[in-house]
Amino acid sequence: MSNKKLTNQYEETIRRLLKKGKLRGRIDAKCVECIYDPYQEGTWRLQVEKCTSPACPLFPVRPLTMKGKTAGKEKAPASDQTERGSS
Repeated sequence: MSNKKLTNQYEETIRRLLKKGKLRGRIDAKCVECIYDPYQEGTWRLQVEKCTSPACPLFPVRPLTMKGKTAGKEKAPASDQTERGSS
């Protein structure tokens, strides 16, 4: 694939996500802008799912595959309860 074609693919992915509107589309687009590399293996979503920046404020709400969402939901209530219990 040529550089221009990959650049267009990257920009088109961001534009498409922004068209979703609302918060989800903006979060997805920011994550793509931050970590997606069309030269690397995997879709933008798989690359974002492998993000290793837990300090990022968007890390807990980054887009995940359905498999990843299931795993995340199992862990989320425990941390939510811990945070609520400590207040």
